[in-house]
Amino acid sequence: VLRHNALSDDIPIAIAFKAMGICSDQEIMLLVGTEDIVVKKMAPCIIDCHNLKIFTQNQALTYIGAKLKVK
Repeated sequence: VLRHNALSDDIPIAIAFKAMGICSDQEIMLLVGTEDIVVKKMAPCIIDCHNLKIFTQNQALTYIGAKLKVK
């Protein structure tokens, strides 16, 4: 997860990747690593994206924008 004091909740790291334009689950996995331990730790994050219906950069940016704290 991605944690930042400007966010009201933690953000699954896969959503952060999608917000940066890396929208393919396979590409995200290739970037973070394909070792078994990495895959096991990243799988729930990828599943979170699917459960939240976040597949595109725009969807990810909208999700993160909704989590920003207003000062």
